[in-house]
Amino acid sequence: MKICFAVLLILAVLAIVESRWRRHRRHHHSKHHHSKHGSSKQVSTGSQGGNHDMNNWDFFMLVQQWPLSSCEKENVTHEHTCVIPKYVDGWTLHGLWPSTNVEKNYPTECTNEKFDPEEVRDLKPRMLKYWPNMFVDSDKNHFWAHEYEKHGTCAESVPGFKTEHEFFNSALNLRDEHDIGNILASQEITPRDQPYEGSDLNDALNKELGKTGCVQCQKIKDIGYVISAAVVCLSKSKEVIDCPYCEHKCLDEDKVYYQPIRG
Repeated sequence: MKICFAVLLILAVLAIVESRWRRHRRHHHSKHHHSKHGSSKQVSTGSQGGNHDMNNWDFFMLVQQWPLSSCEKENVTHEHTCVIPKYVDGWTLHGLWPSTNVEKNYPTECTNEKFDPEEVRDLKPRMLKYWPNMFVDSDKNHFWAHEYEKHGTCAESVPGFKTEHEFFNSALNLRDEHDIGNILASQEITPRDQPYEGSDLNDALNKELGKTGCVQCQKIKDIGYVISAAVVCLSKSKEVIDCPYCEHKCLDEDKVYYQPIRG
């Protein structure tokens, strides 16, 4: 019995050490993501500096998400009831975020403007397909309102983004131009039941962009690592640039699932 207990204790210690090592690796990559040019790593979701200046930022993050992974996460955490609409069959927009070169210090809520669905009535068919709210327990306009009021109002200093309509139209056009599904497919990375190497996903995005992008992963209970989002970084003139950082980066050695959306 003593021997069995000792073996179990050793296995538990090894599991803790392995978990801490992985967390350290991901934190390390957040600050030292190496590309052919040198460095890089997220996509942050909270500003630390209280920046509300629409002129105080450096580049756009065009963030697209894989709908299946988004819903798998919510179905585990139960924070929201997530359903992929039947008309959604590819990568969707999470947002277009004015960002600074300093991680987690970007502007938010730069004006008091509120989202008006009437302003984007003509864009609604595209928004429903390519920028849908998949949380059925929230108001149908909530996601769009959040993205515009938090991020879109900070883009108004840039030509082509000065109004609500311009912001959504430009973001949708950029999503079409840099469709992550098409980018990965051009490197023979398509949804399947078998996992990919993390390095294959990272290399595919970077090769097609000609710059360093950001492929994000998350770990889902009973599944493993899944591709959750991808980021293309753009200058204010909408030129593709190297992403200066990338949070939640898929590690090259990870086995990552990019699962098909099934109706």
